[in-house]
Amino acid sequence: MLTKQHIIKYLSLTILLLLCWLEHYNHFIMRFIDSALVQSTLVYASSRTVNAAISLLQSAEVGIGIASIQPAQLLDPVNDLAEYMSDAMRLAIGSLFLQRILYTISSGVIFSSLFTVSVVAYFICEWRNFLPNLRHKIMASLILIRFLVPAVVLTTGLVSQVFLDEQINQQSEIVSEKV
Repeated sequence: MLTKQHIIKYLSLTILLLLCWLEHYNHFIMRFIDSALVQSTLVYASSRTVNAAISLLQSAEVGIGIASIQPAQLLDPVNDLAEYMSDAMRLAIGSLFLQRILYTISSGVIFSSLFTVSVVAYFICEWRNFLPNLRHKIMASLILIRFLVPAVVLTTGLVSQVFLDEQINQQSEIVSEKV
């Protein structure tokens, strides 16, 4: 007899199986990763440009008689901020490239076929009550491999949009005004 838990489990596995083969889902995740890569690269490039411009200004000296000063040294905190931002963006770009590679591998035809065969085998083993511990571990591992990267990408993107985008834009405007 099928319990409510069994029905939810079978329905969830069927939905994951459909998502595995759904091209719109795969393209959506890839576009999301590519969009984040472009945004991170633009922020990295702009922070490196600000850093280079301030470094160039800081190298200029103004000399009056025996004394010389470097007025652009006042921009040192902004220069440090640009360096920190570029370092953070370098890490973000590396993380996004790694996520893109992992998603490309896990969303390929070979892995999708393996996932499909595993789901069918899981249903058969569940019906026959064969290898209960092993089937759950294998299925959990394959679900994590196939759907963990998209889940991480989507949740970090949504958290960023909801909580961080406004603050990032405000900080960017402040830095732009100071520069």
